[in-house]
Amino acid sequence: MRTTSSTHLCIVRHGESEWNVERRVQGQLDPPLTPLGTRQAEAVAARLAAERWDVLYSSDLIRARSTAAAIGACTDLPVVERKDLRERSQGRLEGLLATEARARFPDWDAKEVGRESLADLRERARIAFEEIARAHQGQRVVVVAHGGLIRQYLEHLCTCGVGSGGVDVRNTALTRLEWNPSCSLLCVNDIAHLLERNLQGSA
Repeated sequence: MRTTSSTHLCIVRHGESEWNVERRVQGQLDPPLTPLGTRQAEAVAARLAAERWDVLYSSDLIRARSTAAAIGACTDLPVVERKDLRERSQGRLEGLLATEARARFPDWDAKEVGRESLADLRERARIAFEEIARAHQGQRVVVVAHGGLIRQYLEHLCTCGVGSGGVDVRNTALTRLEWNPSCSLLCVNDIAHLLERNLQGSA
């Protein structure tokens, strides 16, 4: 039984997906990992296996679930899926190459595009991560999610005087936070496991 009320949260972005490579707008559509993305997932899983973890959460999208499955295989933890950990909904942009999307929709935030607002995404991220932290007081938790969602949570923390906003969160990068009882940011965009194996990729 743990005697501390401190909760350690390790947020992991998924491995490289096929649409990361193609520069295609993913949103909440479901492209799989590339072979490199699979190796990235295995690398972060091996790194996390060196620590003790109590719970493993993931977005229900396949690029996150596949990354979480690799972590689960190394840590003997089942993957708990949460739909609210999904990437930002990109409306009519989803599935288009970024160049196509810019040509077809000059204003990505126009109402006709149907894109989830950054304010809504930030609030969804805040609620999800804080619910997870409260549910696992005194435990060590891994959460596999998406770059846009993680960035907006960091933006939220920044407005609270805690975080580091505007960070380019890389594939399988680690962001660590501690609640005891307030939130402290321990690290952002840690990709040491990729650098060791030359698995950085392009996203």
